[in-house]
Amino acid sequence: MIRTIVNALKVKLTASEEERRGNRAKVDPEAYDLLVRSRQTMLQLSAVSSTEARAMLERVIEIDPGLAAAYARLSIISFAEYVNQWNGATTEDLGRALQLAQQAIDADDTEPQAHVSLGLVLAWMRRLDEAEASAERAVALDPNLADAYTGLGNIRDFQGRHEDAVALYTRANRLERNSTCRCISWGGRY
Repeated sequence: MIRTIVNALKVKLTASEEERRGNRAKVDPEAYDLLVRSRQTMLQLSAVSSTEARAMLERVIEIDPGLAAAYARLSIISFAEYVNQWNGATTEDLGRALQLAQQAIDADDTEPQAHVSLGLVLAWMRRLDEAEASAERAVALDPNLADAYTGLGNIRDFQGRHEDAVALYTRANRLERNSTCRCISWGGRY
């Protein structure tokens, strides 16, 4: 189905996107649906939506424990809960976010969202060199992923490289606006 859509849209995938698409096993339809819905729920940015998205992602992992994107999203939820002090979050949640990001990478090193989540957590921990490497890996894996540029922009901002950060944020914004097939792409954007 994805190949048909890509061919119909005449989308040119990068070599890493082609490799990821070719290496992926079939995803259970329920797991995929929950993964898509969890993203929309996460974007509501609240304690309640965080809890709802977490439940969806935990179900995804029950269905398919090897789906790296689920671990990456859980990492971001743990991080957001810690930063915003939602749902009784403690410093353990930051450690949990780091652990989940690493689980995502262990499950699939070619999943860009795994590297985005790892970069986010490492940046917050002020491990900026490691965060930068992870964010740059996310961009290399999927140069069309707005989240990757936003993550790298955040790191550049933390590094005091504000002009670089603005350029990366601008690129992310353009990609986000131009992304018409965001939920059906396997490039880490589901």
